Amino acid sequence: LENETLHMLLDRIGISVGELYTIFINSRLLTSRTKIAPFLGYQQVCDENCQTWDLTVAINDGDRLGLFGPDMPALVA
Repeated sequence: LENETLHMLLDRIGISVGELYTIFINSRLLTSRTKIAPFLGYQQVCDENCQTWDLTVAINDGDRLGLFGPDMPALVA
């Protein structure tokens, strides 16, 4: 949909923000509930604070999203 934000997309497809732990957009870290994520060498959408959970970023046709739940930290532990 044109002018759709990530928050709008999640609402539309029925995914609660509370179910998510880490979000990537186009292979870049957008936000995470873990403080270590920005230090793991991921390219980032977020500037400094990747824990702000600002989901007003526009989603464009062809964007790729990585949505990970609370078990994501187990992949880097």
